[in-house]
Amino acid sequence: MKYGIPAFIIFFALGCVEQPKDLTKEQLEAAKPYISMTKPSITHPLEINFEDRVMLLGYDVSPEGPIKPGQIVTVTWYWYAKKKLDDGWLLFTHVEDARTAPRINADSEGVIRKNYPPGKWKVGEYIKDVQTIRIPPDWDSPTITFYIGVWFGPHRLKIKSGPSDKENRARALVLQTTVKSTEATLPKLEVSKTSSPIKIDGKLDEPAWVAAQEVKLVDPVNGAQVTPVTSMKVLWDEQNLYVAFESEDDNLMCTYTRRDDPLYDQDAVEVFLDPDGDKKNYYEFEVCPSNQVFDSFLAEYRRNKNDWTSGMKSAVVIDGTLNNSEDTDKKWTAEIAIPVKDIGVSSIKEGDKWKANFFRLDTAKAGRKSYSWSPPRNNDFHNLERFGEIIFKEKVESKPQSAGEESKTSQELKPILKKLTVPPKPISIEKAKKPVQ
Repeated sequence: MKYGIPAFIIFFALGCVEQPKDLTKEQLEAAKPYISMTKPSITHPLEINFEDRVMLLGYDVSPEGPIKPGQIVTVTWYWYAKKKLDDGWLLFTHVEDARTAPRINADSEGVIRKNYPPGKWKVGEYIKDVQTIRIPPDWDSPTITFYIGVWFGPHRLKIKSGPSDKENRARALVLQTTVKSTEATLPKLEVSKTSSPIKIDGKLDEPAWVAAQEVKLVDPVNGAQVTPVTSMKVLWDEQNLYVAFESEDDNLMCTYTRRDDPLYDQDAVEVFLDPDGDKKNYYEFEVCPSNQVFDSFLAEYRRNKNDWTSGMKSAVVIDGTLNNSEDTDKKWTAEIAIPVKDIGVSSIKEGDKWKANFFRLDTAKAGRKSYSWSPPRNNDFHNLERFGEIIFKEKVESKPQSAGEESKTSQELKPILKKLTVPPKPISIEKAKKPVQ
């Protein structure tokens, strides 16, 4: 899939769109308790200089740490107005994890942010900028880093002194958390070997599929449970990796008719595989509700070679009407077989471990949605640092379904459903040849 927009712009675009406007009497009254002509007492001094116009004097923070995921943190930034700024200048706060992945945009959080921006400050004023920020419950990093600055449109005040990055963001505060490492929080999935052949027909009625461990995809940014539900299962034998998706869907959409069309722009499920975990050579496979396929080899990050062709097989079963937004559809099922020789692996053996991730794109009636197994956190499905791990076992005991959860047996796939199957495109010896793992 091709998300060409930088993650930084995607994450912060909604936060940085304010336009200058006159302050109301209510705004001035709300901001008044936070403005002083006397320098306050500051627990953590900083003295960060923004172009000799504004100074970030320091901060108070509560609690000091270590911070638990889901905990509320209150930070008070202390500013000093050295020179008058033009109307329209604003403050920003970006919160990142230890991987420098943006996690929280707090540009507009706090009384000062909403009522008294720096474009309105008077020379000599000390500003008490209080922000209350909840750390996400799924926070999975040992540190929380706060970047802060002053911006207007495409411009930022340059930082003359003090800790900062190359983007004129003051590295104002780093808090420790109770999370010990990032690797431990990446998902791991033990997958069973199938003892009998798997027929790629989209039905998922073989005993191995019925017994396979089921995983539900989550929000790709914050890891939260989402609806509609997308379930995934994985199986293997020596020569193939098998992946199945069952996706609730009210608007089945795939108008593409050629292999390697941009299926990710409509409805699609995606499999990303990095068998040797080197974060360089990896593979992307996609299937849409019309059973059109996309496969690509990437020698490095986002360098797709879409003329590469695998021997993948797929089949789809849909419950609804394809490409008709007038009715309400129910779901679709995709079943995929990927020959491991095509991805540089001679055969799968028990105990092997691969890096992988799984996604779904959904053109729902309520708007565009996406889902993931291991959340990339920054809307970049090619975030190799966030790939989870699949572990190949002879047999994995399946966990029981939750109360009220719909059964995934073949009984729900009635003959009235439309089955769409296509044979795999033949693969040449030259294209299939890859270094053996």
